[in-house]
Amino acid sequence: MLTEQNKAIVRRYYEEMLNQRRFAIADEIFARDFKPFPDWPPPYGPESIKQMLIFLTTVFPDLRVTVDDELAEDDKVATLVTMYGTHTNAIDYIQGFGAIPPTGRLFEVPEFVLWQVIDGKIVERKTVLDFLPIEFGAGGTGLKPGGECAPSPLS
Repeated sequence: MLTEQNKAIVRRYYEEMLNQRRFAIADEIFARDFKPFPDWPPPYGPESIKQMLIFLTTVFPDLRVTVDDELAEDDKVATLVTMYGTHTNAIDYIQGFGAIPPTGRLFEVPEFVLWQVIDGKIVERKTVLDFLPIEFGAGGTGLKPGGECAPSPLS
């Protein structure tokens, strides 16, 4: 059944690549022209997802993911996951905005991802991420161009 195979491919991303840090799996499951986000700069394909995961696991060395729900139909796989980690290194990924310094705080973030799998390779993903738990966990209330995050009222 194709939908079960597609779900297994997406689960490999979460279980093997992200949780086990086996980034080389990207060569097996991602298409050559895959982009983590529509505006992602080259390189594309497996190297792009490796770069993204290296960044995430550098900022959040204990990052782990649980798959909370998963549905598949045709070439699409929808996943609801929860990411957990500790903010131990600066978050600095949006050009023109200040870095969020490390706080050592734990976070729990829900993410919904719609994956497209064709011929056994992930070709696209669309994601909705609730970034607020990371930002509030990192001690911020909002990013300001060229500046630091304001202190959180939750701190």
